[in-house]
Amino acid sequence: AGHPAIVSPTSHAYFDYGLNDIDLEKVYHFNPVPEGLSDTAAELIWGGECNMWSERAPQELVDSKVFPRILAMVEVLWTGNQQKDFNEFKQRVNHHYKVLDKMNVSYGLETIPVQIKTTNKEGNLFVQLLEADSNLTTLCKIGEAAFRYKKPFEVKKSDTLYIQFERNGKKLDYQLAQVL
Repeated sequence: AGHPAIVSPTSHAYFDYGLNDIDLEKVYHFNPVPEGLSDTAAELIWGGECNMWSERAPQELVDSKVFPRILAMVEVLWTGNQQKDFNEFKQRVNHHYKVLDKMNVSYGLETIPVQIKTTNKEGNLFVQLLEADSNLTTLCKIGEAAFRYKKPFEVKKSDTLYIQFERNGKKLDYQLAQVL
């Protein structure tokens, strides 16, 4: 007690964790000063840091785990809580992707990109992808058919659906597979 501290909680700052646990929005809403801390104790919080434990992610995935979440952490630590607007921040992040592309950064996703919803209509299976990021292109492959997702589609027989994502024409290092 009484010593300066840099905070790095597992709840918001461990970028080796998956998007199920810590996505871009969660990082953006991080407050390095814990609730309930006295003003005197709060003055001892000098800042925060994020972590990327490479034993939990192969070296070739480090960029995709860190970016774009590090952009949210930078904004949090720079601006504090008083001036934050997540929707405005996301617009700025979309502009940063072009810069990251020029720097050959293999950035990842902001959040889990889709939820797969299946419905059975009169014995026919239909698949709908509930997309979380309208700035992504969703590419699907089932059997021999490969297509860009635009609307729900029918699956004639049991097979594996593979889903890949693109941003600005660049394929991202994230793929989903679901047996249907």
